[in-house]
Amino acid sequence: MTTVPRTNDSSFVNLILQAQISIDADTGRPWLIAAGNTADDWDETTPDKLRAMVADARQQLDQVEALATRYEAMAALQSLVDEQHVQLIECPRAELGDLGKNFCGWYALIDGDPVLVFPKGQDPAERLPLARELLARAAKSRA
Repeated sequence: MTTVPRTNDSSFVNLILQAQISIDADTGRPWLIAAGNTADDWDETTPDKLRAMVADARQQLDQVEALATRYEAMAALQSLVDEQHVQLIECPRAELGDLGKNFCGWYALIDGDPVLVFPKGQDPAERLPLARELLARAAKSRA
């Protein structure tokens, strides 16, 4: 009975950044070389270009961290609905008319079965605390 919708949203972050100071064996001249996501081979670069590559890498690291947070929320939500024996349903906001703009989540008993309804595409990190709150309120009302 427990169903968390599977998504086709494949979040993928690829991060490659390599840098090195190399010394030319013949001339003794130092070279700053780097390779990143867009470079196939090592290229000579400037400190400013390397710093720009580092700034881009920091943004990608933020994306990687966001993936970890999203996964953590998804896994916790799956555990919650499994433990509580609750069915999770996603509803497109457009199908809710004017209510859809402000709709965050809803709990109900449908044919005696507990159901959580959330807008389709809602961030799992937003959905998880709402699910916990809705289930806690439902438990209080039953007590």
